[in-house]
Amino acid sequence: MTTEPPGESPMSFCKITSIAVPAPARAEFERSFAFRRGFVDIVDGFEGLQLLRPLSEGSPYQLLTFWRDEASHRAWRQANPRQDDESTKNYDVANYEVIQRVEPVRE
Repeated sequence: MTTEPPGESPMSFCKITSIAVPAPARAEFERSFAFRRGFVDIVDGFEGLQLLRPLSEGSPYQLLTFWRDEASHRAWRQANPRQDDESTKNYDVANYEVIQRVEPVRE
């Protein structure tokens, strides 16, 4: 387990984007992420991405991106302005600092 002491700088920055995708567009939406490999993973400060598929009908997808810090995300965003397609016009964004991460113990 890795934890930063209270008051210290955060471990990383997490951007969570909730994306409402109509049922008929879900397969195409998921395929579009397969084509993004190599697009963001080479960017300085990028730590990872997870796309979560909703299990409840009507719930949005959750896109979690992890960055070294908010400045890294901001620099990437300024260099790559959002270009929405019809399937991703309905989204909501929240920003978080990662303050604790628990990983499995490897022997």
